[in-house]
Amino acid sequence: MAKQVAEQAEFLRRAGEGLQLSADQARQLEKMAALERSSQEQSRKVSLLEARVEALEQDNSALKDKASKLQEKVKADAKEKKGILFLL
Repeated sequence: MAKQVAEQAEFLRRAGEGLQLSADQARQLEKMAALERSSQEQSRKVSLLEARVEALEQDNSALKDKASKLQEKVKADAKEKKGILFLL
């Protein structure tokens, strides 16, 4: 009888360890899933930021072109003004 009790106690101890291991594994899986979700969210944010940078680069290029054209116009207008003043 004592042997049976000891065997049952050993069985329950092992089962308890198995349950503890399973609970630890479940917690680890939950942590991994949370990290994966966080990683996906960070990847999405990076993609959005990259798209924004590309749009800003295009805007910057267009503004530089416009500034260059305006500078050329200012120079041309200044030359024209000098010519008119010279004639007067």
